[in-house]
Amino acid sequence: MNRDIKRMMYITMLIAMSVLLHLVESMIPIPLPIPGIKLGFANVVGLITYFLFGFKTMVGVNLSRVLLASLLHGTLFGTPFYMSLAGVSVSTCMVGIVGKILGSKKCLVVSVASAITHIIGQIIMAFFIMNTTMIFYYFPILLFFSIPTGVFTGMIATQVLQRIQYSFRREL
Repeated sequence: MNRDIKRMMYITMLIAMSVLLHLVESMIPIPLPIPGIKLGFANVVGLITYFLFGFKTMVGVNLSRVLLASLLHGTLFGTPFYMSLAGVSVSTCMVGIVGKILGSKKCLVVSVASAITHIIGQIIMAFFIMNTTMIFYYFPILLFFSIPTGVFTGMIATQVLQRIQYSFRREL
């Protein structure tokens, strides 16, 4: 099979997996009375995409995920769409910056930085949507939960990358 076709096939599967994980995660009830806290399963796919295909491909996968998942949820161009878009945009940029500085050996650190900046992006967007500074009081609570979720997603991404990288590199 042509190398470009294989690459496109893998990227398409990564988009499909990230959309599926995004949708499944929205159905998982979090036993905390704090809105906005999620485990970030779809972010695992973004990290894997970054370390296998690079920053530009990760941008495409993450933006496609937000667009398609919002379309399937029926929230396209609604508040959840803009909140998700802001979070993924800022965190994707942070992955590019931290990943460039640290290299491919630090998936866990990149993941935590991504989780923290995802919250920052969402808080800023919530400020513009709600037009109140009171939303910034919510930031420390979300930050407290973003660090363990960033560690969790980073650990999963690291394990997946360790298992697939050898065969993946050989194939492409």
